[in-house]
Amino acid sequence: MKERLRLLLVILLLAGVTAVCHASSDWYNTISVKLGRTDADCDVESPGKSLAMFGGQYEIWYNNLFSIGPYVYFSQLHGGKLSWDQAIDPDQTDPALRGFRAYMAGLDIKLRFRPHWDWSNIVLPDHFISRIAPYVNTGVGILTFDPLDRSGTPIRGDYKRHAGAAPVFGAGFTFFSRMGVTGDLGMEYHFVNSDELDGYKYGKTKDRFWTGYIALTIGSSKPVEPPVLPPEPEPEPEPEPIIEPEPEPEPVPIPEPVPEPIKREPAIEIRKDVSLIIKGVTFKTDKDELTASAMVELDKLVIVLTEDYPDITLDIQGHTDSDASDAYNMDLSRRRSLSVKRYLVSKGVAENRLTTSWFGERRPIAPNTTPAGKAQNRRIEFIRTD
Repeated sequence: MKERLRLLLVILLLAGVTAVCHASSDWYNTISVKLGRTDADCDVESPGKSLAMFGGQYEIWYNNLFSIGPYVYFSQLHGGKLSWDQAIDPDQTDPALRGFRAYMAGLDIKLRFRPHWDWSNIVLPDHFISRIAPYVNTGVGILTFDPLDRSGTPIRGDYKRHAGAAPVFGAGFTFFSRMGVTGDLGMEYHFVNSDELDGYKYGKTKDRFWTGYIALTIGSSKPVEPPVLPPEPEPEPEPEPIIEPEPEPEPVPIPEPVPEPIKREPAIEIRKDVSLIIKGVTFKTDKDELTASAMVELDKLVIVLTEDYPDITLDIQGHTDSDASDAYNMDLSRRRSLSVKRYLVSKGVAENRLTTSWFGERRPIAPNTTPAGKAQNRRIEFIRTD
């Protein structure tokens, strides 16, 4: 009865965490299928044979950095002869002491940390594997097991056939693909609070086992809606200047008429209902930092906005390609559009003439299947809003 109540509490806790996560745009969910092998670290030595392990994991991610979730697995442990210095029966007269096979099922709750700092990740934007990121995880778990001897007969003993595992820790690498599917390659080590995984109790050391695995992960993210910006405050009216009477000017000679200068055409034409894309406005890879060529092109736009179009207003819209997750691309396009606005304001363009919008990968103008198409989709558009 107590075990059922504990399981019910864990399910309710996970349901509550999932509901909170879905209410925030910084959270998303992934489901993983894992395949690998396990090896025993028990009183009975492992013969080194590879035994299959399979399982599934559900994770709730925050900002593509931290995750928490349950992991269910099924596996076997395999042991050979006892080492001589640990032998319960040195002459090996009891066949049950010559080895064991234990069927095992378990549930872990694990926390994973996967940094996306530039110095810790390998970024390959034009390859099928677009990013490789390391991770570490830790947690606790429960498991049930049924040890058998080599003949398949259950090993009898006065002990419980379930135990806890704490701590559980591991590490590995995540491989991000252009298809939106990720893969993990990692290892884990379980410290079990029982000395009878192999059916024998010997000494004070608890039994343990390690797992090497590969995993295939499918993720789904909640769309990130652009935040509602507060209205910009209206500028305070300037005080009226005090006008003093000026003395009458002395007559001056009338200068000869000067021909009017020929009106030049603006270097950049900004039309209504037509988006303006300046090809040179680019950023450093996976960042919102403007390149040197982008600053040159934006300086030209500053001249046009101050001399040729001094009264118009613009909306600066950020777009990305389809690499990485939807939530990550929405945040990257937001930061890039704000970076362009800050640069224009620093060059003298009034801030109340500029607004920003961002759409991530949702409005492509070219296929995301080629490097050239992705380069066109990574863009900044300027839309007249006056």
